[in-house]
Amino acid sequence: MPRISALLTGMLVFGCASYAQEVERVRSELIGLRGHMLRRCMPVPAASETEGELERVVYRWRPVPRDSGRYMEVFEPHEFPPSERKRNRELGEFLLEGERPGRQPFCQLTFELREGLIQGVQPEGRDAEGLNADALCLMQARACLPPQPQPQPQPTS
Repeated sequence: MPRISALLTGMLVFGCASYAQEVERVRSELIGLRGHMLRRCMPVPAASETEGELERVVYRWRPVPRDSGRYMEVFEPHEFPPSERKRNRELGEFLLEGERPGRQPFCQLTFELREGLIQGVQPEGRDAEGLNADALCLMQARACLPPQPQPQPQPTS
């Protein structure tokens, strides 16, 4: 039994380390890319502002769960579920103005560009349970990266 527990713990730690490494790889490889590459892989920017030579481009969206399960919200015992109208208003305010929705998942990526090159990226997000989803939001920009070369198998002699 201790062997199985140690094996599962090792797999979990390795999996988390691999995901964290992939998130950091995506972040570091985005730095230095040309800003126009974002147009190919991201939705239309929600906002853009220029301060001198620095340009900030903000992308916002509501993540949609990939499984076919029902979206469920968690409420405190003294609260009532918000109406569909309130949820839609909160989502609209977020997409247009950046005001964080009260109980809805969201993703926002802010890219800083100088001379047309990405200098920084700041992810911010929350999942349907209200937990931090910054890494998940950043991983959406993985489509902006050039494809990685696949390792060639070594010939055996």
